[in-house]
Amino acid sequence: MQRNSEVEDLKPVYLIVGEDPYFFNQSLKKLKQRLEREGDLLLDYQEFDAGELDTEALMNALRTPSFLFGKRVVVLKRIEQLKEADRQRVKEYLQDPADSSSLILQLGDPKKGGPWRKMVGARGEVREKEKYTWNQLRSWIRQKVGQGGKSISGDALQELIIRVGPDLEQMEKEIEKLLLYYADDQEIKKAGVEKIVSRSRESSVFHLLNAVGRRKAEESLSTFKNLMIQEKNPLGLLALLTRHFRHLILAKSFYEQGGSQRQIEESLQVRDFVAASYLEQIRNFTNKQLTKVYRLILETEYRIKSGELEPTKALELLIVGIVKVR
Repeated sequence: MQRNSEVEDLKPVYLIVGEDPYFFNQSLKKLKQRLEREGDLLLDYQEFDAGELDTEALMNALRTPSFLFGKRVVVLKRIEQLKEADRQRVKEYLQDPADSSSLILQLGDPKKGGPWRKMVGARGEVREKEKYTWNQLRSWIRQKVGQGGKSISGDALQELIIRVGPDLEQMEKEIEKLLLYYADDQEIKKAGVEKIVSRSRESSVFHLLNAVGRRKAEESLSTFKNLMIQEKNPLGLLALLTRHFRHLILAKSFYEQGGSQRQIEESLQVRDFVAASYLEQIRNFTNKQLTKVYRLILETEYRIKSGELEPTKALELLIVGIVKVR
């Protein structure tokens, strides 16, 4: 059988870095498509998980010649989970990778990628995707919606991001549902997003913090009650409220000293859309009010730990106290 030059051009090793599973799946899909053009991928494709790795089976897969094509594709996921002995075996292999195989390594934690980047970069290719900024995420969503022949209103787009967050894999699924729901309409609207797209726990927490920061009592209490139904963890929410208002105090200080949104992002280590929400929320509080809020939070924590107040009731009272602070 004549070999496909595209398959032969596959590098002996790839490192795909990033926390976003969507980016990994899309990168892997493109590499697999180069094999699928020539027949049955099942014969020349194999996956392993570093958390449950049989190292001998991995090495055998890498050293086995291709059945049909010029290359076998072997995927090793979550290499940050490798045990020390297995890590050394993989690193030894990278010193002299087989010509007959293409090893694709997935690294979810970019902070652990230093040595891997260096080793793979010398013999293969490193693919890395930074987290989407607010504007990039907006553009990506509009592009996906446009590919479905629709448009999306500005408030619907914002609601979709709040509900789903930066999880592109989940976002793509929600967009597909919205395209079906709006099959007979040209534009996706906020009402449809609210009806079709469920809130993740993370987006519900963000929505709660955002509502409290905007001093919306009814919205804050409604979101809090829904969170208590999903996961009854008032102490966890208290910790998040503490962190949130600590950030608002710092953000207000940065802003009043002439700091930009970008500086707030870097100083507080938050995403750009979170920093943007901070800038919106700090307009609702004076410095004196923020100090009062922080004292309220500390008092609530003490009253819970001393047994004076039941945690859920204490959080409800705290939320009301924050939005009504004078």
